[in-house]
Amino acid sequence: VGIISSNQFHFWLPYCLFELTSDEEPPVYDTINLYLETSGIQIEDLLIKLDWYNEPKVGIRSGKLTVVGGIENQSTENRNIGKMYIRFSDTYPQKLSVSGSLAKFHYGDNLQKLTRSETQKAIEKLSERLSVNLKPAKVQRLDLGANLIMNRPCSEYQSLLNEVPRMLRSTVNSKSNSVYFKNSQRTIILYDKIEDCRWLKVEIPELFRGRNVLRYELRFKKNISVQFKGQTITAETLYSEPFYIEILNRWRESYFAISRNEGFKMKEDIDIHKPQDLLKHFAAIGIQQLGTGKVLDMLDNSRQSGKLTKMQVHRLKAKINEITSTPELVEPNDCIKELDKKVNREVLCYR
Repeated sequence: VGIISSNQFHFWLPYCLFELTSDEEPPVYDTINLYLETSGIQIEDLLIKLDWYNEPKVGIRSGKLTVVGGIENQSTENRNIGKMYIRFSDTYPQKLSVSGSLAKFHYGDNLQKLTRSETQKAIEKLSERLSVNLKPAKVQRLDLGANLIMNRPCSEYQSLLNEVPRMLRSTVNSKSNSVYFKNSQRTIILYDKIEDCRWLKVEIPELFRGRNVLRYELRFKKNISVQFKGQTITAETLYSEPFYIEILNRWRESYFAISRNEGFKMKEDIDIHKPQDLLKHFAAIGIQQLGTGKVLDMLDNSRQSGKLTKMQVHRLKAKINEITSTPELVEPNDCIKELDKKVNREVLCYR
């Protein structure tokens, strides 16, 4: 199936327009949280199925046993990678929750292509390992992400991503140099996947070695039914074609909801005739060196600490936009055009 898209519209074609190249992939599921109300699970049988578990505890109010444990991807040496956490309460009805990275559980990492058919196999593998049918389990959290191989360092793209309406922008420099946009229900995150692999001590696949890999994820953290207009999203829904089409659209649209600088670089030959031109020139140099995103973060932090008012921040952001779009001082670079193209291509094909 292919999509013809613009920022305003899209429609689906019955066949894929082209094959994705070997270094491209459609977005795939990563972290999930499944919740199932059921009956008939014998806690002794469940404990045998788990690779590890804590001592079962008796609930103070319910008087029923609760156990926390996990199952692991048995094909990888690092058992912490691919671990699914299990929580079971022997109440009425019984409550079972399963959480973790579906891709890492299935493959041992989230660098491979977890297609719709492989998603089905992963859910079936989970069900088999626990001897519980998880297909009707409700999805309470869902992450969708893709690894984008870029021409330039990840930070050059991240610095051009500004704001999303009704979401808070933040950065985390440790671990994987991440840029977040989040509210109480969703998170958009773009981070350096190679740095993330190094931090986790995961082997970097040959395809990614020596390359710039920007991972873009959309995370639905809670109230998933509300976010999908009242639909009940179950584990079985994840590999249904209509839902996968819908969540691909959400992934793409969430990226394009980010206000983005087209990007700029300083012109090598400029004419400076007035003191005001000189000030603008050095202001543009400073913004370029710090990164537009970091400058905007500084303004937002000043507003949160009470040093600046909302109106002052608005005016300063407008001035930054004016400086970075002055044709006499700067010229466009192609970072955002490249990233836009990559995101669009990721949803042109799916399997």
